[in-house]
Amino acid sequence: MIIESGFINPVRVVKHLDLPLQETNLERLEQECLHKVSSIKVRALVIHGEYDTLVPLQEARDMLAQLGAESKKLLIIPHADHNNIMFVGFEQYFEEIQKFTKTK
Repeated sequence: MIIESGFINPVRVVKHLDLPLQETNLERLEQECLHKVSSIKVRALVIHGEYDTLVPLQEARDMLAQLGAESKKLLIIPHADHNNIMFVGFEQYFEEIQKFTKTK
């Protein structure tokens, strides 16, 4: 599984973006997300931009920590934001994906 610019805590991201929170059971939503991520057992590569302004880098670190997979890696693309990650780190981005897809 390859996760690019993902997040583990939607509530934290909504607050980071200073968006209004709807009246919902936020604790339940957070717990469901944590449960889902921890249930992922397949090999995982998490890719995130160093300067992502939409989804903070900490989300990628937290996701990596919570993933249930034994084999997992975090690739941080230096100087990349949320929407330019592939272009800023073109070589590193595709080299890591190629390594990941060739490894069992």
